[in-house]
Amino acid sequence: MNEQFAEGFRDLIDSPELDGSNRNVQGRIGYVFAGNLSASDLRDVAEGRRPRSEFHVFKDAYPTDFLTFDNIVEGGRLARTLTSLCNPILGICVAALEHQPRYDALVTTGENAGFPAALYSRLARSGVPINVITHGSFFGSRYMRYAAYALRSNRSVKYLTLSESLRTQMIDRFGFAEDRVVNTGYAVDTEFFKPRSSEPTARPIIASAGTATRDYRTLISATHDLDVDVRIAADSTWHTSAIDISTEKLPANCEARSYGNHLGLRDLYTSAAFVVVPLHPAHHACGLAVIAEAMAMGKAVITTRICGRSDFLVEGQNGYYVEPGDVQGLRAKIKELLDDPARAREMGIAARQRMTRLFTLEAYVARMLDAIFA
Repeated sequence: MNEQFAEGFRDLIDSPELDGSNRNVQGRIGYVFAGNLSASDLRDVAEGRRPRSEFHVFKDAYPTDFLTFDNIVEGGRLARTLTSLCNPILGICVAALEHQPRYDALVTTGENAGFPAALYSRLARSGVPINVITHGSFFGSRYMRYAAYALRSNRSVKYLTLSESLRTQMIDRFGFAEDRVVNTGYAVDTEFFKPRSSEPTARPIIASAGTATRDYRTLISATHDLDVDVRIAADSTWHTSAIDISTEKLPANCEARSYGNHLGLRDLYTSAAFVVVPLHPAHHACGLAVIAEAMAMGKAVITTRICGRSDFLVEGQNGYYVEPGDVQGLRAKIKELLDDPARAREMGIAARQRMTRLFTLEAYVARMLDAIFA
């Protein structure tokens, strides 16, 4: 890492000294990561090879310290013990709460850090406001109802859901109070992912991407004999799970491989007539990143109607929903857009407009701050 970038990296992280010496500092938020921030990822963002995330914008909007595994080691004895002997996620939550006077509020990037922080703060009788960005990761677990019983009694915790469907599940399925669950939505870097010109192709391309909860078998069954090329980016930033198809036994019109990085993925979206995100049934958020990226690129999207669906797609306006495992339904929607390219382009324009109006990173961070300080 060169010296110039190293200095920029230190400025971005702005690691707090968790030794109690700065407890009189007020007007900050502690942003808790269940992991570390990668220097290479941050360098790629700075050099335009990778999209920004919400925390880049959050730090510009409000004074923020990023609390990661790397910089939490200076927490108190309990935090250090948990980090080294037990679970670093527990350690980072305890360390953040040990130094609560430093912060107006804490934000956790997911339930894996947020739920332990909420439970520990209850036991420690801490009053620091905790805001959990909620993906629905544990909604399918048989233990979630027991966890919800303990979590919903802590009135100092808010849950910032990625969609209205997740908010509804927290309230209706798990009994959380309506005023403790806020749909702040999701966001995409609409400057990195924006429409770009592409070279004509011999025949239309349908793009798909991601690994988690993907139902690529249904996609292939729906398209194997159509006059179209299906290109699947079979890798993911968030999940390392295997896809449900063999890349060695695909129809001649289908290809599934890694596209290397976000630049490769962006090129794939650019070449596509539209994007299909086929999903297995799920209560948690899945497919959101790909749907958001494709729509920001000005592409119509066909996806599966699941319990944890996003707020991006407006049926018939910028894309279509199909039911889980419905080969014929998916095939019909794909053929509709293939047979009417002008309609697909119109839907893509509407998709881009919706993303730039409601789901930019700046709009998302504004909603988060409104919820945190409401």
